[in-house]
Amino acid sequence: MAAAPRTQGHPKKNGPRDALLWIIVTIIIFGGIFAVLDIVGAGERMQIPSLILLLAVTTVNAIWRAAGVLAARIELMLVTKRTC
Repeated sequence: MAAAPRTQGHPKKNGPRDALLWIIVTIIIFGGIFAVLDIVGAGERMQIPSLILLLAVTTVNAIWRAAGVLAARIELMLVTKRTC
């Protein structure tokens, strides 16, 4: 009999912690980019488009991660349904 595959943890337990971690990382990245733009003397004409671009990239990343989580849940449901 084959052993059950090992997982790194239950998704419901790790999800909130991971979400909080990525919120903190995103805030640090936004703050860092804003500080660097301020240090190099970039005016508002440069800061606003840079932050809008960073916001767009962050939003696409969040959507990509959500789609990945959804795909993993669908796969888990299909595998569970098949084995029952």
